[in-house]
Amino acid sequence: MMENHNVRIGFLTTPEGETAFREVLHEFGNIDGRLLIYHSDDELLELIENLQREFDVLIFGGPLSYHLYRKYVGDNVPTLCIDYKEIELMSGLLSLLNERKLPARVALDTFASELVDEVLKETGIAGCMKTYVKPFDPAEPHEAIVRFHRELWESGKIDHVLTCRRSVFEALSAARVPVTKILPSKFNIRNSIAKAVLLGENIKNANFQIAIGHFLVVPDSSRQDSEYAQEKLSLDFHRYLVDIAQRFNASIMPLGMFEYLMYTSRGFLEEMTRLWTETSVFRDAELKLSAHIYAGFGAGKTPLAAQTHAKSALERAKETGEGCAYLIRDDGKIVGPLGGAKEPLEFTHRTTDPLLQEMAARTHLSADTVAKVLSFSRIHGSFTAEELANALGVTTRNVRNILRKLADAGYLEESGMERPYPKGRPRKIFTLAMRDNGAP
Repeated sequence: MMENHNVRIGFLTTPEGETAFREVLHEFGNIDGRLLIYHSDDELLELIENLQREFDVLIFGGPLSYHLYRKYVGDNVPTLCIDYKEIELMSGLLSLLNERKLPARVALDTFASELVDEVLKETGIAGCMKTYVKPFDPAEPHEAIVRFHRELWESGKIDHVLTCRRSVFEALSAARVPVTKILPSKFNIRNSIAKAVLLGENIKNANFQIAIGHFLVVPDSSRQDSEYAQEKLSLDFHRYLVDIAQRFNASIMPLGMFEYLMYTSRGFLEEMTRLWTETSVFRDAELKLSAHIYAGFGAGKTPLAAQTHAKSALERAKETGEGCAYLIRDDGKIVGPLGGAKEPLEFTHRTTDPLLQEMAARTHLSADTVAKVLSFSRIHGSFTAEELANALGVTTRNVRNILRKLADAGYLEESGMERPYPKGRPRKIFTLAMRDNGAP
């Protein structure tokens, strides 16, 4: 039995799977779960669009519903999918055996062909059963699967159909094709619920991790401020931070006239920065105050760790020379700059990564620089020297030196040319060279 962990779980299934879900849920005791029954794809989409915010985790009773959710709704709620595996296939075959003599020719969908062959061999029936398999393809309409089965049946090639899709089962039943609907096993349902509870707990723990924002406001160089004007700027920015703090359940601590700390949870800070992608709330303040705002965000398991990360992130932001923000997560990963014209990169200042250590040693570049180049490459694939220089905030000359060292060490290759302007010189396009292990 598992105790209630206050993780809200939504279970989406068709009516056929309702009994198995309810029986397994009963085993878990006082779990905060709700069963959501749908009869069609349209009904499923309506359910998840209206109810997704009520849950911390969603469990889908099959791969089709899962892929529909991902396609039409997105990643607003963590999800798990009950895949149809060996145990579901074996249950389907056993149901046929219980009903009648095991048919010699069977059509199946959703399962991988390799899985079907493996199960038939392990059960000892590979030699006495001919199978036709339609593997799962989320983009394929149910009409195509129905047609696959019907054509086999009408041409006399099969005796029975095993399907995992409700719409296919209903269509074939209406056409009087012998068909059995395969249901998710209690074993896989049970494992999925246990995973959902752990996933929900991890998310909640991360959301309530301490997070700190370290802010510095600097008057625009064009301003000739008196002492009074400086004090007014400090006060105005303080008021601005207080307004934000009220919106995101945070507290503010002044460190000086132009420097402040903001204490909140990681979840609220992620909301403030739209999952660490922007700092528009501070862009507005820069325009109103005619000042540059530098911010460092830090997350950590302790207040000290979060504050240390926030201070280090602020120092990075100040080095840019323009208002922006950096984040240092609890795992040491750095994200930034946020809020500037440049696209944020994700890298690390730690050199525990063997690949990073190897590249830094062979190129004689800092691990920081290598990590930034790797991050930029993962985002863009190929790039020019000018594009990389803009992303790193350095001169093109400096970048050409970086590229030369990468090329000399075998990590860079020239992949093409571009001519952005009719009369300009063509620019080389570079790509990080891939090794056999898939890493640059």
